[in-house]
Amino acid sequence: MGLMVRDMTESFQSQINNLWTIVPLDTVLISLESGKRPKGGVKDIKTGIPSLGGEHLNSDGGFKFENIRYVPEEFALNMLRGQIKQDDILIVKDGATTGKVSFVNRDFPYNNAVVNEHVFICRISKFVDPKFIFYFLFSETGQKRILENFKGSAQGGINSSFSAETLISLAPLNEQKRIVAKIEELFSELDNAVENLKKVQQQLKIYRQAVLKAAFEGKLTLSWRKSLDNLCDKKNLTSRVESEIEENDLIYSEQVNHPEEWLLLKAEKVSDFITKGTTPKKTELHPDKGEVPFIKVYNLTFNGSLDFSIDPFFVTSDTHSTFLKRSIVYPGDVLMNIVGPPLGKVSIVPDHYREWNINQAIVRFRTRDFIRNKFFFNFHKKICKY
Repeated sequence: MGLMVRDMTESFQSQINNLWTIVPLDTVLISLESGKRPKGGVKDIKTGIPSLGGEHLNSDGGFKFENIRYVPEEFALNMLRGQIKQDDILIVKDGATTGKVSFVNRDFPYNNAVVNEHVFICRISKFVDPKFIFYFLFSETGQKRILENFKGSAQGGINSSFSAETLISLAPLNEQKRIVAKIEELFSELDNAVENLKKVQQQLKIYRQAVLKAAFEGKLTLSWRKSLDNLCDKKNLTSRVESEIEENDLIYSEQVNHPEEWLLLKAEKVSDFITKGTTPKKTELHPDKGEVPFIKVYNLTFNGSLDFSIDPFFVTSDTHSTFLKRSIVYPGDVLMNIVGPPLGKVSIVPDHYREWNINQAIVRFRTRDFIRNKFFFNFHKKICKY
C-alpha cells in the first residue's frame, strides 16, 4: 500500500479528496532527510550557517534560537541533505525529546539553515497541506504513533523506517485546509486567553497587596470600630499585654500608618523563641515516608498553605528530638523562608502531624496568646514581596 500511495496517481488523488483515510507517513513525503556536522564538531565555529539540533525545537511546535550552533557556509552548501525549507516539519530523532516536532513557518528567521544528525526533516507532498500533517504529528495521537517506533535504551530513538510505520489520518485536501484554519483560530484564542490570564494574575497580586495594606492600616475595620461604644484605647490595649511586653518595647513612628488605638511592636515581642532550622546528614533524611515530616523551602507557598506533597522528606523521632530539637515546629506555627529567591513564602503549619521540623532556610514564629497566628501571617504577607 505504501508503494501505491507513494506513486500518487491521479485516481488516488481523486480518492483522498472525497474521503478520510489512514496511510503511513512516508506516503505523503517528498523526502525524509537528516543533516550532519563537520568532523571535529562545531563548538569553536562562531559564524556561518545556523545548524539546528533537537535542543532548538520547543514544546509549542516552534523554535528556540538561543545558543545556535553554526557550520561553515561552504560545508552547508555542499550538504546534499538536511537543508531547511519553508513548510518543512522537523522531528527530533533521538534522546529524551524523541518525537518532538516543529514547523517551519514563513516567519522562520533564517534564509539558509540546516539540521544536524539528531533531527529529521519531513518534506511534504504538494497533494497534502503540510500544516495538517504537522498538527497531526504534534497531537497526542501523533506523538504516540511516532514513539511506537522508538528503539534502544533511554538514549535510543527512531530511525528512517519510522515514517513507513507511523500511521496518519488523512482528510480530503479542502477539509485539511479548513481544519488547519480552525486549529489556528482556536490556538490564537488560547494564546490571547493566556495573555489575559497573566494580566489578571498580576492584577490579583496587586489587589491582594491593596487589601492587605488597607487591612493593616485599619481601613477594613474602620466602620466596625466606629460602631463600638467601648473600644479600648492604646493605653488600655497596652495594659492588657503588659505582662508580655514592656513599655520600652513599643515602637513609635510617624512613618507607620495605622489607627491610634493600635500598637506597633517588633515581631520578636509577639512571638515565643524565634528560631531557624538545621539540616541533618543526607543519611538521616528519608524520602516519601517516615516518623517526623521535615519541611523544606519548596514546601512553603505564597498562599499560606503548606504543600508537603512536593518531594516529602522525614527524619526519625530520635533525630527530631536530639539533633533537631531546637527547630521543632507545631501546628499553628508561622514559617517564612529566609533564603531565596524567591523570598516571601509564608505558611502556617497544618495539623496533619503532631510535630514537624524545618531546615536551615526557614524561620519559625510561634505567636503568643494575645495575637492570632493568621493575623501575624497576613501581616508578613503584606511586608513580603510576591
